[in-house]
Amino acid sequence: MLWSKLGVTAVMQLALGWVLGLMLIPVFRRMKTGKYSPYIGDRFRTDGSEPAFGGVNALIVYAFGCFVAAAFCESGGRLIAAAVFAAVAALPGVLDDHLLDRLGKNAGVRTKIKLGYTFAACLVYAAAARRLGYAGTELILPFRLGIIPLGIAYVPVSAAVMTLIIYSFRVMNRFGTDEETCIGGLSYAVGAVGALGLSAAGTAVRSDEITALGLVTAAALMSGLFFGLAPAKHRSGSSGGSFTGAAAAAGLVLTENLQLCVVFAAAAAFIDALCAAVQFLRYRRTKRLWLMGTSLHHHLKNKKYGEYAVIGVFAVITLTADAAAVWYAVYLYKSYL
Repeated sequence: MLWSKLGVTAVMQLALGWVLGLMLIPVFRRMKTGKYSPYIGDRFRTDGSEPAFGGVNALIVYAFGCFVAAAFCESGGRLIAAAVFAAVAALPGVLDDHLLDRLGKNAGVRTKIKLGYTFAACLVYAAAARRLGYAGTELILPFRLGIIPLGIAYVPVSAAVMTLIIYSFRVMNRFGTDEETCIGGLSYAVGAVGALGLSAAGTAVRSDEITALGLVTAAALMSGLFFGLAPAKHRSGSSGGSFTGAAAAAGLVLTENLQLCVVFAAAAAFIDALCAAVQFLRYRRTKRLWLMGTSLHHHLKNKKYGEYAVIGVFAVITLTADAAAVWYAVYLYKSYL
């Protein structure tokens, strides 16, 4: 019964994403170029007029899915909390798109301000989730290595991990505001595959809310691929990376003892961000490059991998991590739950 309801919800989300693209692409394009045309144009060609703000569409679809699923899940408040958090955490990306795409500025919001805002939003969200009883403050290690009671450290530690997840997806989407490092649909596709893994993990532990959260997240991100997959007619922009990261991080404090499943689902983004960090630090120290690009996905792109091939590589990494997440969920269910 749950999966039939979730299936209908996902179909409605995909339909909403398609309609929003048709409606809002001309609006966002007018904000960029000053000219309004109701036509989307050739889906497989770009002319430089393609607008950003792709994350706004995906966020609307995500919020819609969360509110619908909340109506038939026992603890629907978790889904509503996730939708509210995603909207708040994606705001810096939306502001970046506003400054860069609409106003034509050379830079977005300062990194220190965005980082501080994101951490503060995660801190408040984690504290609220703990207060409402949505969060499990114990970290259960695999292979019977024991349980780590985080206690009062739970909130700041969770906020730090959530911030890391968000910024990892921002890097995967593009490095800073450099459009050359962007591969249309990469962050959406990887986020969607990871969310499906989280949904499978929720099913393994008989949690309707986690199953629903994973599926509505995957459907929202898949809807972004209609017009966001390369060649993108609706660029993800900074809002796309921020939203994808926020949607991935939202589940960390709502999954009770399945926090590691969320971390596994974001593994590909972590790897990409780690490569970017090593590249930056190595160049700063030695003035020599390690990769042929600012991150792993940019390196593969510069190595003449096609954009779909790069997406495929990261999808395989995420599927492998999904398998680990489901294994961990089954282990947890049999051993502790």
